[in-house]
Amino acid sequence: MKKIIAFVLVLVLLFSGCGFNEEVEKFIDSVKIPEEKTENPVPEISGQVFETREEETKTNEEKQAFYEEILINFGGIINYEGKLAVRKGISFYYNDEGYADFSSEDPESFYSWIESRTSVEDRTEVSIPGFNGNVYAYSADFFENEVFKYFGRTAESLRVSDFYYPEQNCYFIDGHGGIGDVPYILINSIAENSDFINFNITLDYSSEEDRNMILTVKLLPDGGYNYVSYLKE
Repeated sequence: MKKIIAFVLVLVLLFSGCGFNEEVEKFIDSVKIPEEKTENPVPEISGQVFETREEETKTNEEKQAFYEEILINFGGIINYEGKLAVRKGISFYYNDEGYADFSSEDPESFYSWIESRTSVEDRTEVSIPGFNGNVYAYSADFFENEVFKYFGRTAESLRVSDFYYPEQNCYFIDGHGGIGDVPYILINSIAENSDFINFNITLDYSSEEDRNMILTVKLLPDGGYNYVSYLKE
């Protein structure tokens, strides 16, 4: 099309002044140049609400259990009332600012996450220089497998941290998180497609202002999932 227009312009120059350019101008006005097609940009993952996928592969009961599992593994618990709430101690849920991208998050954050959802039976008694007596640390295999399973982080990205001890091949941080107001987790809506799930939730506090957050999860081919981001609504 561009070659045709260029050719027509040449004719305009050649026949200028001889009455022909008026006809050419009409011809140019009649030519419609097709718009260039552009592919739709990849949607932003963080904070984006996705449309519900058309083909459902799970029953409502199975889906409800799956959604509940995701919220619990992120740092939730079914409390003594049978309600979904945030675990006591340190949890990703308590961060008001949220996390834009867990793939680049400080490895120390995952230590607190694992600590809040495991028991002493999941740790190994080891001797680490600088600490009095033996301590209960997480073996590298256990710690790295858990973080990879739920966040997709590699061992290499975690071992750069100061709390990895290569001689003992373990992870350890001395100290424990405090316990404040433990909120309920209220589900406002769930949006899903074949690749992602967005949980629009409210942290319902008894003595603090409620917080609205969006937890984004990436679905994996093997049926698992990775936490992607956790942001303010």
